[in-house]
Amino acid sequence: MHAVCRKRQGIEWSPAEPQGIDQNMQHLVDVAVRPNPAPAPEDALTLAYGAGSAPKLVSQISGMSLILRKKSLAETLKMVRVPKELAELLHAGLVPALHVAASDDEGEVREAATLALSEVARHHSGRERMLEQDSVAVLSTQVCDRLAGVRSHGLRAMLELGKGPAGVAGLVEGGGVELLLRRVAEEEPQLQGMALMALTQAMSHHKGLEKAVEGGALEIIIPVLSSDDVVGREKAALSLAACTVNLKEKSKAAFLNGMMPLLQLLQDEELAVRKAAAQALMSLTVSNDCKVAAVELKAVKELIPVLEQSMKLKLQGTSPLLTAFQVNVLQCMAQIAEHPIGRKQLKAVLPQLATLADDADEHVRRHASIANDAITRMP
Repeated sequence: MHAVCRKRQGIEWSPAEPQGIDQNMQHLVDVAVRPNPAPAPEDALTLAYGAGSAPKLVSQISGMSLILRKKSLAETLKMVRVPKELAELLHAGLVPALHVAASDDEGEVREAATLALSEVARHHSGRERMLEQDSVAVLSTQVCDRLAGVRSHGLRAMLELGKGPAGVAGLVEGGGVELLLRRVAEEEPQLQGMALMALTQAMSHHKGLEKAVEGGALEIIIPVLSSDDVVGREKAALSLAACTVNLKEKSKAAFLNGMMPLLQLLQDEELAVRKAAAQALMSLTVSNDCKVAAVELKAVKELIPVLEQSMKLKLQGTSPLLTAFQVNVLQCMAQIAEHPIGRKQLKAVLPQLATLADDADEHVRRHASIANDAITRMP
């Protein structure tokens, strides 16, 4: 074949002469069977191929070399975002390896390992494996780390892990509620919001709500309503609404002066904070004790201007958040109208309710009608 090809190319060719077994063996030793003619540096991340790729990478996450641990975690963070590669890594024992790396002496390794756990928790298969491997116990340590980055990724991992009934139950049974209450009380303002989000998720479970109430959640959440951090204020209001499902907690929140900061948040610059405050007030004013407190705090004087402001904003363009805010304010008005003094004060808002009765949104129209009926009702 070589002769034919060379002839067509016009190149003279003749078969090689045998050199003998010694020459052939020397060629094999020098060139053909050398395992790695250019040895890689000791700190190079040399990955395997095929079925051996994931096990080798996982083994290097908790290996002896600090540089390789960092490089393998960086590579892992890329791979866990791809479902197929994540499945291979999980099968190779990724979660236990990340647990080991999360307790590393080097802060950079701990931060990367905790970030990887939060990425794994975004996937259903990852959450299942983390619950099997008791990742809640590991994350309980990470959210108390001295490094803010590690704590942030640990809280995010808890938040992702709590998506779904099994995850919430695992957090509650693993002591997550008590831990999150401590984090809300002790954490810096920039991270309180994330801790409150995870706590609110945990309180969606009946046992989680019980533990939160027993652990003094109201006393911890109410001060955060006055936080300098926007996310902290918003999530504190939402968490307060989740914590006051029962009438006993609603009355206790009023006793702890939790309504005044909520009324103040109705004037917040951020619409998301105003909506969360209105949602919490709507939850609280179901209780008669809170209706009395709302009247004493002159809540109507706060509610009417914010409703008018929301109507002006809607002229510039509507949004689901703005609609939800209006609905919550209208619900508050309807509930406060059950108090005789509140009903009398709310008669000033009847013209605005008449306008909202023709609103484009069905929910706004319905709740405007309910509020109007409550205010105009003759006892």
